[in-house]
Amino acid sequence: ARLGRSAAVAGVRAEVTEASPDLPALGHITASVELPPLCSAGFRDRHAAAGASTFLASALNDVLNSPHVLESAQLHVREGELFWTLHVHVVCLNYDGNAFDLCLLAALAALEDTSLPALGEDG
Repeated sequence: ARLGRSAAVAGVRAEVTEASPDLPALGHITASVELPPLCSAGFRDRHAAAGASTFLASALNDVLNSPHVLESAQLHVREGELFWTLHVHVVCLNYDGNAFDLCLLAALAALEDTSLPALGEDG
């Protein structure tokens, strides 16, 4: 995704997850954000980059799992037993401001291009 002079890429990895007593059977998205020193001199300090990455990933998780964005029923494989977990990884290639919007655009573009295989009753 490009936003002004900023650029980021994102990829999605999908896995089938089994429900457990401490993990409800709701499909969800987990996001991670990488801000390498190459994308901006401001991220040469690892602590600053790690803090910004954590904040952006948390904000993306909140937005992407919102009922306004994701209908978790779409990620059910077998009701109450199996569900998809989508892992979205965003890497900033060039940072020129507005990291959240850039990461959100990249994540949404990657999710829109994701197609999950149909699984039979055996999983």
